[in-house]
Amino acid sequence: MVYIPSDVTNSLGLKEGEDVDFFKFDDKSFLLAKKSDILKMLTHSFPQPAVQGQQQQRGRSQSISISDAELAVLRKLDTIKYNDRTAEKLKQVLNENERKILKDLIAKKFVSPFKKAGEQKSRYGIAKGVYDQFLFGKRQQQQPAQAPPVAQVAPKAWEKKLAENATHMQLLETSGFLVIANQAEASAVSAELEESIRRGLVVGTRAFNKKYYITLKSFVNKNAAKVVKAIGPKGTGVAEISKVTGIDEEGVRAILYMLAESGEVSEARRDLFKLV
Repeated sequence: MVYIPSDVTNSLGLKEGEDVDFFKFDDKSFLLAKKSDILKMLTHSFPQPAVQGQQQQRGRSQSISISDAELAVLRKLDTIKYNDRTAEKLKQVLNENERKILKDLIAKKFVSPFKKAGEQKSRYGIAKGVYDQFLFGKRQQQQPAQAPPVAQVAPKAWEKKLAENATHMQLLETSGFLVIANQAEASAVSAELEESIRRGLVVGTRAFNKKYYITLKSFVNKNAAKVVKAIGPKGTGVAEISKVTGIDEEGVRAILYMLAESGEVSEARRDLFKLV
């Protein structure tokens, strides 16, 4: 039996019968969290600040132009976890000239302060259009992953890469999806991918097989149509859909579970999916 003080249970909003989990923090400490909160970090988007992104003019996208100095500040900002991007933190990590550049970026709406309801401090988010054009997918070029491309390794390469030094975002950019087997790792992944989850670039869900499926939104958008097309009137198994589409079986499951979240398909029985 573990006794949890009432102020802790009240802070977490724990109710009788709710599941909690412990995660090792260091050699002498553990973190306590509600399992439902861990799942929400993966399956729900974080609040998103007002963003400018690529401006639309007469039906055409207008490319964003920024200077090298502005890009350097944006890259520096991107290395700071979103929850730490307060004015006090930025004052510590940015020099006087960089702070002036940050003010210009805010004036251009390339960076936006955002405050959740009830919070006292604003945090600074990078506009989606700017992030997509200048930062998303660029980290791998700045710090190349040690693992070879998927095409040069054996099937199920993403499983082997989970044990290597590549970041989860690099793994996502390589295969389009991740499969996480336990809640502790799911919590760590959600923290690493916080910015991308908040911007809707990465989505995830927990399946009935108790695994967490995390995908790039672009991976789902690109392949959803052909996965749906491969499902017959009486339903089709994951293995057959994989054979027809050429997508790894776990990748097919990831797409189908995302589609099931939006009510487009349902899992009639294990690995057999039907159109709704």
